[in-house]
Amino acid sequence: MKHIVIRKFRDIHTNDLFDVGEPYETEDKERSIDLQKKGFIGSMLIEESLLSGNVNEVVEVINGEMSKERLEQLLQDEAEGKNRKTVIEHIESLLKGDEDESSKA
Repeated sequence: MKHIVIRKFRDIHTNDLFDVGEPYETEDKERSIDLQKKGFIGSMLIEESLLSGNVNEVVEVINGEMSKERLEQLLQDEAEGKNRKTVIEHIESLLKGDEDESSKA
């Protein structure tokens, strides 16, 4: 089963570090459920990319914990692909939030 990481974590079984937006794959259904309950992985199974789901799924997995560079790439990919207004506005608001925070002293 493949999921999107929605909160950075280190896997206690493999000691691998998973960043937000990365895929996480396991055949262990109980492990998958446990990580979902703890808020580390999303319920959405990934196919090709973060942008492959419907609007609600995409907005759920794209969050402010992602790097500015990752958000900018997702924004560009969405604009060149499905070009969904709600997804674009969501990513732009996350990027604007980063700019607002970086200007504070």
